[in-house]
Amino acid sequence: MLGSDENRLPQPGDQNSSTLEYLFRQMIETQLKRDKRQEERDEKFQQMLEAQIKRDKRQEERDEQWRKEQNERDEKWRKEQNERDEKWRKEQEERDNALHEKLDKLTTAIGDLSGKQAEVVPPQPIQQPPADELLEPQPRDANTTPYGAIQKTHAYTKEHYAKLGCDSSRGISCDIEGFFKNLGPNWVSAWMDACHDGGSCQEILRTTWRGYQAYSGFCNMKPEEIRQKKLGVFFTALEAHPRFQNGSHQQLRWSDQHKTPMSNRRKPDGILFASSPGRAANWQNTAVAIEVKDENSTSNSNVLMGQLFQDFLDMAKDQPRHFVIGLTISGDYEANAWLCTPSNLFNCRLGKLLSDKPDFEHHNFVYFLFVLYQQLPKDYGFLVNNRYGLTSAFSVADMLGSTANSGYFEDKMIAIEGGKAFSGRHNVLSGSRSWVYYARIEVPEGQSERVIFKFHWHGVGRSEAGVHRQVLNTGVPYVPQLLYSSGIDTRIESLLFNEYTGEILIIEDCGMGLWQFANSVIDKDCCQLIDMFAGYVHTLLAASTTHPAKFVLHRDISLNNLMVKKGEPRIIDWGCGLVVNRGTTRLPSEAIIMGTAPYMGIRVLSEHKTRTLLDDLESLFLVFSYVLWTKYGIVDETYRILWSGEKDMVAILHRRYSWLSSGVEFIAQMQLGNKLAPELKEFALNLYELLFSTGARTLSNQESDSRAEDFDAKKWLDAFKLSTKKAKDADMPYLGRLEAYVMNITRHDIGLSHKKNKRKASHADLNSEKLSPTRHAKH
Repeated sequence: MLGSDENRLPQPGDQNSSTLEYLFRQMIETQLKRDKRQEERDEKFQQMLEAQIKRDKRQEERDEQWRKEQNERDEKWRKEQNERDEKWRKEQEERDNALHEKLDKLTTAIGDLSGKQAEVVPPQPIQQPPADELLEPQPRDANTTPYGAIQKTHAYTKEHYAKLGCDSSRGISCDIEGFFKNLGPNWVSAWMDACHDGGSCQEILRTTWRGYQAYSGFCNMKPEEIRQKKLGVFFTALEAHPRFQNGSHQQLRWSDQHKTPMSNRRKPDGILFASSPGRAANWQNTAVAIEVKDENSTSNSNVLMGQLFQDFLDMAKDQPRHFVIGLTISGDYEANAWLCTPSNLFNCRLGKLLSDKPDFEHHNFVYFLFVLYQQLPKDYGFLVNNRYGLTSAFSVADMLGSTANSGYFEDKMIAIEGGKAFSGRHNVLSGSRSWVYYARIEVPEGQSERVIFKFHWHGVGRSEAGVHRQVLNTGVPYVPQLLYSSGIDTRIESLLFNEYTGEILIIEDCGMGLWQFANSVIDKDCCQLIDMFAGYVHTLLAASTTHPAKFVLHRDISLNNLMVKKGEPRIIDWGCGLVVNRGTTRLPSEAIIMGTAPYMGIRVLSEHKTRTLLDDLESLFLVFSYVLWTKYGIVDETYRILWSGEKDMVAILHRRYSWLSSGVEFIAQMQLGNKLAPELKEFALNLYELLFSTGARTLSNQESDSRAEDFDAKKWLDAFKLSTKKAKDADMPYLGRLEAYVMNITRHDIGLSHKKNKRKASHADLNSEKLSPTRHAKH
């Protein structure tokens, strides 16, 4: 019998007991304790799973209630809008009928006088843009160097994602270790450590599998929803594991977002975000974006990749990044990791998400997440070494990789206003990108001073701070003070930053944008706007002539880069600037087109590599034209092609040919109406004659820019001297300073005497002899 003495287990005090029997008993007791602890963990997990199911159910109820209320609100709004539309149509019909009655009477009267009925053409309706067209006065989505496709971020359709996924490079395939090598040695070390923790991996997979079996709702779900739910169960098991219960080792949290919209109303399938008490998940603290598709989608599906790439754009929109990471689940539960850097896009296969019983093909996916979960916030690619990146106060010492001695800024805290960039180029996946913020920095006595904070990735060998200092040191007017600058050390033995380097700049506050200033003065005193452009011309002219041995081109004159501080002009963003020694016979060829597409000159759009001062002045003319057209003109197809983010440079170029074919066409196609002040029209035509007297198409076909060879600063000065009494009597201080500068360089110009010898400056030398205070070398 089982309970008889001969069948009972030997006890330590028995005479016949042995050491082996004692150890056997201890093993059994230890195993029983393990089984009991496992049952407790399983019970705890089951409770957590049931609680999660209840939360999901409550969330679904809330979502359903929200959808119901939203439908009611939408229906109410549509009804009210239909009523407003109907009322407007009736009023418009009444106005049209009254107008036609007057026209009929006038026609009858003319017919009676002339003996025949005059033909009357009914008034044509004004063309309006489509309702979904973005027509902001200031085109912030315009591209800044290098030129590339502008990605719309306000129409999240399947077609948009497919196009974004198709347009974007698939990148470089690598194994997991190669993936982590691109992030640095600490990532590789973490990967090696993770691969040795097979016990934790097996426990998480078993717990996940039990969670799958305990959930009974899979049969009522669509395939993609099943994967979404399984992914949630997996992350619940992962974050409940003792390996990640110590707060010091867990920096990420899973958040299921496929039903909960983010701040821009997009819904990624899931994210891993830098967690902290009181901080909800948002794009700015997202470390990893996750997209899930059913078995019909492969890992390189255009729609899947487009959604992931849009996640990357949203993550970096207001939070500068060294890199961004993403995960995709598609096909037969295949998991892939993606790494987007300024230089390249990398991808690697991770195996599979657990779908059936645990197997070795699921281990790499778990190990990969072990690595992600144990990294610090600074390792997720944020520019600033804290959990929130730029969304909380920081000092220059917190900026990762900063190479400059901060000096005055060493212990000064910087706070970004609103947490969002007001300008820059960050709506592309790779290449040169920039973020420009309004910020406040500590000053003595507990006060703060407003500044502009800028971070950007640019090509190796270029430096915006170097160009900015060059123009400041040579006394070029209306350039903001550079308060601080630093490079970002990206010396990693990988392909991560092999073509690009980072740079930080803090410059003085530059007030308002040109559009805001123009809108405030153009109807009251348009001469103030013209005077402001005299200041901008003064800056560009001085940058090209002040230094005896070097000249500087801006190469990115656009509406966003023209500012007004307390009534004084400012030109910012010298990141595309070029410093060239005088006497250069040829400028270095550029492999990419520099500038902002709508404001690029004819020769730049025609891909002529050599740039001149006239290209900057032509961009300034286009900014002035844009202000007039947007303020007084009609938005038609020509306007949309020229100014509303058209990415086809050939289309812009050919429409520019038509628009600038003559002074008459230049004014006529803008359809400016009768409200345009005569001073503005005269000034615009003066600029047109200086730039396009030989025709826009002729400029495109010229090997060298003839405008630079015959450039005369006095003619540009005369363009500001308008014929109306109002203009002659106006107070225009910046025009006066421009005149003093032009007369000074002309009086001391020793190159004037060589004009008779028909000596021409090289087209690569941006300044004609008439501008240089020193004699040019012959080429």
